[in-house]
Amino acid sequence: MQVLIAGCDGEFLDIARRFLNQRGHEALVVSSGLECIACLRDCPPDVLVLSCELLWGGAEGVLEIMDEEPTLNAIPVILVMDQEMESKTCFEADSRVVDRVKRQYSLMQLLKQMQLCESNAREALHKQGTSRF
Repeated sequence: MQVLIAGCDGEFLDIARRFLNQRGHEALVVSSGLECIACLRDCPPDVLVLSCELLWGGAEGVLEIMDEEPTLNAIPVILVMDQEMESKTCFEADSRVVDRVKRQYSLMQLLKQMQLCESNAREALHKQGTSRF
């Protein structure tokens, strides 16, 4: 599965990338909203892990651009938020956000959420009679 992880903590992003790559996933990491949009357009991933604190565009900006582009609109998003963002409702109505994890999430928790996204995508594609995986 291809996953794009967009966040601010470079050290954690590198650890997450290695963790997922070692488990057979193709993980790319970016540290800004601008890089995130460029990667989404260049090679749309199967799932996007998006931090609310993302620099240069933020999660809201990335989601707005994804709304405008049909090829990006179908990508499921796992939103990473801190306690402060958790109380805000700005992302509640977004159908792409398949899960929300607290900022100090474990890599095993992330892996489980990615597997759930993959399973849901397979099921949806099976119903449509197509296959991407």
